[in-house]
Amino acid sequence: MAWLNLFLLMLEFLTLSVCQYEFLSHNERMIYLKKGWYFLLFFVDYAALFAATALTGADGRIPAAVGNLLSILVIIFGVPVMGAIGFHRRAKALVLDGLYGVFLLLTIQGGILAAMWLSVRLEFSSILLYGNLAVFLKCLLLIIGTRLLTFFMGKKLKGRLSGKQLLSILILPGFSLFYITSLTEISGVYLQLYGMELLTANIVAVLLMNVYFFYLLSHLIRSRRLEEELALYQRENELRYHYYEELDRKYRESRKVIHDMKNHLQAVEDLYAGQKTEVGDRYVKDLYHMLNVLGEKRYTENQMLNIILNEKIREAEAKGITVTVRVGDIDLSDIKEIDLTTIFANLLDNAIEAAGEGGRLSIKLDEVREFRVGEIRNSIQPEQEKKEGHMGLGLGNVRNTLEKYHGTMKTEETKEEFQVRLMLPMEKR
Repeated sequence: MAWLNLFLLMLEFLTLSVCQYEFLSHNERMIYLKKGWYFLLFFVDYAALFAATALTGADGRIPAAVGNLLSILVIIFGVPVMGAIGFHRRAKALVLDGLYGVFLLLTIQGGILAAMWLSVRLEFSSILLYGNLAVFLKCLLLIIGTRLLTFFMGKKLKGRLSGKQLLSILILPGFSLFYITSLTEISGVYLQLYGMELLTANIVAVLLMNVYFFYLLSHLIRSRRLEEELALYQRENELRYHYYEELDRKYRESRKVIHDMKNHLQAVEDLYAGQKTEVGDRYVKDLYHMLNVLGEKRYTENQMLNIILNEKIREAEAKGITVTVRVGDIDLSDIKEIDLTTIFANLLDNAIEAAGEGGRLSIKLDEVREFRVGEIRNSIQPEQEKKEGHMGLGLGNVRNTLEKYHGTMKTEETKEEFQVRLMLPMEKR
């Protein structure tokens, strides 16, 4: 039996580590270390949990209540700590790590109670047999629960919630953990007096309540995501509408110019014939300017990006902002139009608002080796105060969108200038 106990102990360690790694890898992973560091990280975590458990109880080195509390803290906070070291640094992802720690505790307690119930029903007399059954059930529940969670996250939890909203989600699982742990502690006496039925009913009710809570949460997140997508589609359609409306206006203006072109050419010919060269040169420049205004600039082969650039540059120039644009031969065909709108419309809106009247705006886009890079710089008005949530929300949406394509964004701010740098890996063909 000793070899079986050792095998199940190793199985529990491997199962817990693999499940934690599986969850952390699916939770907005941004950090990649060498494999050896991950082995060390999970070994230290399990060693801390084993120490908190092994030093508890009979020998009196640590009181049982203190040891149980230490085990709970290691499980709950161990997951976010490992997440911050080897997987991600974003606050939302770390809060979800904490939620997964609570899930681990509930699952472990569920395995223990299931083993207790089976032991009573099957009248097991061996403590070792009960312990082995508990380990087996814990591993089984951990694997099933983690797989369901990662699937659930991939399909449902793609909406955006604030940090406060995510923290509020911890309230119900936290209460459930406290409640089930309390039931486990008193179950020894309770079972002898009243049996297993009422205890089982309480635990099942709490677990079902949590399942229903997360079911409602998934619909809330999905609803928010659909609202955001609808708003983006509306914004994209507005940009297209303004773009084609402007094309139609320029077409009508161009017909007028073409109609008058014979008169303009006759006037230029008369000026040069009368030796009025300087006046004629100015007249020709005015004609060039008039024709240039009627033209729609083509900055890139990507139609949606071209629409965004034309619309936003027109807005900037209407405010007296000096705009410089340099767009190289850049391929953005793999990026959805709605995502292009999120990235560039947000960044240019922020830049135009921050620059203000008479400001400066610089836009650069190009391909460098295996990356597509972009840089947007804008001047900052000395007297301007940042609107609360304006830059943060816009840049947050941009960053989330870039991460879908494994891209990054860096910002830099001085007293006179705000700068955003984008980097997107080329699409693998």
